[in-house]
Amino acid sequence: MKTLTISCIETSGIRFSWYIKQAALAMFLVFCISQQTINAQNTPYKGVDEKTMSQLGWKVAIQCWTYNQLTFFDALDSIQSLGVHYVEMLSYQKVSKDIPQKSGPDMDKACLDKVKAKLKETGIAAIAIWVDPFPRNEENIRKLFAWAKELGIETITTEPDPGNKDAMELTARLCKEYKIKIAVHNHPKKSNNENYKFWDPDFALGIVKPHSPEIGMCTDVGHWYRSGLKPLDCLKKVEGHINSVHFKDLNIEKQDVPLGTGILNAPKLLAELKRQKFKGVLTLEYESWGSRQHRELMQCIDFLNKEAIKLIKQ
Repeated sequence: MKTLTISCIETSGIRFSWYIKQAALAMFLVFCISQQTINAQNTPYKGVDEKTMSQLGWKVAIQCWTYNQLTFFDALDSIQSLGVHYVEMLSYQKVSKDIPQKSGPDMDKACLDKVKAKLKETGIAAIAIWVDPFPRNEENIRKLFAWAKELGIETITTEPDPGNKDAMELTARLCKEYKIKIAVHNHPKKSNNENYKFWDPDFALGIVKPHSPEIGMCTDVGHWYRSGLKPLDCLKKVEGHINSVHFKDLNIEKQDVPLGTGILNAPKLLAELKRQKFKGVLTLEYESWGSRQHRELMQCIDFLNKEAIKLIKQ
């Protein structure tokens, strides 16, 4: 009887020891997983695969309209966290909370110096800027070009006055002088404004062709779809006249969604740009705001990286 009691006690001790070991192992695994999570959160997102993009001649940027409720400096911080190294500025965006001036040629030298410093700090190049409205006289057009040159901007995106032929000719001359290109943008067709015609690629071509290649097009594939057009057909129509691209994907409700998850067939659009030997700025303008925007922009970047690798291998 005593032997049995001792045996039971010993058995219970063995079981208790086993449970202790299992609990310790479980706690260790939880610790490892939590550390991996912490490390993942502290590891900067790698972002754009610049080496791969350079093989295609593409520079991936983010248009600041994506952050139109923020200041330019706040936008740069978000863009930096995405691992994107180029930005398309927004001419009427406030510079920072402490600097009420606008992101454009009217800023003073002190403001310009602070903008340069912020770009250097974040490792981002101001490669393009959206300007609205485009200046109409030589003094202001030249002022815009001189300011853009100072920042290293390569492309001015805009929708110029198609009836002002003198301004268009002057702009083309300044493009050569400053080595800066104009990219004529297309917004969606406007039912309440029959005079707006840039949505039509045939109309836009008529504007840029006489001044090509200095003045070309900024093809917004999402806005073409919103205008009832087929983006792939439009890209083919304007071949040879594309200076930059606003690249996006939409769902059936014409809302921005992560690239590759919508109905525009983003892989085919990228393949068409490669076929045309397009070299230039591929800009993400993500017009879907809210708590998911940052995560969805990361999805867009991951998609571009994967598709770029596929295109190089083809």
